[in-house]
Amino acid sequence: QAEIATHEAIVSTSVAGPGFINFTLSDTFLGDQLRRQSEDQHGAIDQSGEGRTVVIDYSSPNVAKRMHVGHMRSTIIGNTLDRMHHAAGWNVVADNHIGDWGTQFGKLIVAWDEWLDAAAFDVDPIGELERLYVKFGNEADESMHDRARAETAKLQAGDERNNALWKKFIDASMIEFDRVYDRLGVSFDEVLGESF
Repeated sequence: QAEIATHEAIVSTSVAGPGFINFTLSDTFLGDQLRRQSEDQHGAIDQSGEGRTVVIDYSSPNVAKRMHVGHMRSTIIGNTLDRMHHAAGWNVVADNHIGDWGTQFGKLIVAWDEWLDAAAFDVDPIGELERLYVKFGNEADESMHDRARAETAKLQAGDERNNALWKKFIDASMIEFDRVYDRLGVSFDEVLGESF
């Protein structure tokens, strides 16, 4: 925290969890920015974007789960910024950084092996993956948690079966995500996961 430079927008910083940095923004700064953006016909986007590039990372849903209102909020705000910068001549790289890595996949693999309803997966893949994940959270005992950690380690080491399941989960999720993005008229230049 001591290494973070002071800035008029930042009231405080704190470290949470496994290294997340939280920034608390100044109400005055936010109010001034909102006023400036609402009074400017271009939303206070620098209109001299020609030859300049901005990367906008937005949406970022988690694999094997339906998008929720938080993802929708990020998607709409990010796409708005994307379009505003495009209109101002910027080269915009729209990046969707999906949540496709971590211990949740070990849990999902164990749940898949224990409780998969293949017919339900064929009809509604994301619904079945969510059901499996929730069931694991509600019913897994310590030995299943140990197995999940082992399956995660195998996935990260390149295990062929676990990698194939992981890709199946991603593919099913991307079909669901793309259906939503198509309805919203949203597209991305890059779709990369945490695994990248």
